[in-house]
Amino acid sequence: MRSMPSVAGIETRYAPRGLRVIGLHEWNDGEDVDAVARAMHEHGATWPTYLDVGGRMDRALGDLNRPAFYVIGRDGSVVFRWRGGLQRGSEAEATLAGRIERALSQS
Repeated sequence: MRSMPSVAGIETRYAPRGLRVIGLHEWNDGEDVDAVARAMHEHGATWPTYLDVGGRMDRALGDLNRPAFYVIGRDGSVVFRWRGGLQRGSEAEATLAGRIERALSQS
């Protein structure tokens, strides 16, 4: 949840150019889905967030580290992967923003 302000800022900056943020939350049996939705809302998430039952999507992406961020190009391929948290104004955020710029510039 600590990365949410950074992700929200990136979404605000790049959404007009076509960026779409999609969240993925690993859901475990017994976890309160409504509590997850409330936490996302309280932390400013305006993007759709999907529940990854038992980490299936994480395994399919080959990534069991969280948080992880992916930039997926217009052709559907993963063009960049970032593992670890993001903080506003950090080098990590700048790196991710640069990769988003590059992906949005490609036709």
